[in-house]
Amino acid sequence: MDGTSDPVPVTQSSKKQKTLQVSNPANETLSVEGKKQLCALIQSKPLLWSLLDPLYRDRNATNVAWSEISSELGVSGKVD
Repeated sequence: MDGTSDPVPVTQSSKKQKTLQVSNPANETLSVEGKKQLCALIQSKPLLWSLLDPLYRDRNATNVAWSEISSELGVSGKVD
């Protein structure tokens, strides 16, 4: 083994996995600056990543947060 293994997918046995479908009008990937902006936006919304946040399990609140992030980045997305 060379120390570089493929990431192991995480599965949820009793929950349906969420997928995010993103529609990017220019059909482009995010630039390095766009990726930094995405990370900063996610970091600014602890309800998306902190188990201690009271809204972490509130699906409506997290959908609003993702909508705000997509608006900031200029992309549209739908969470299934």
